Amino acid sequence: MIGIGFRDIIQKNNYENSYEIGKGTYYINYNGNYYNHDQQNKNDKQISFKLQKMI
Repeated sequence: MIGIGFRDIIQKNNYENSYEIGKGTYYINYNGNYYNHDQQNKNDKQISFKLQKMI
């Protein structure tokens, strides 16, 4: 995964399950699924680009 987050929220949650709603992060995983802090209707949906290794 690659992403950004709110350090204070992530620390408050002891760095656990930071990909869930309300946990302070916005992530995209390798297959294009998007995980976010506050948009339930877009969470864990394939709405983004896919990540792949560059040679």
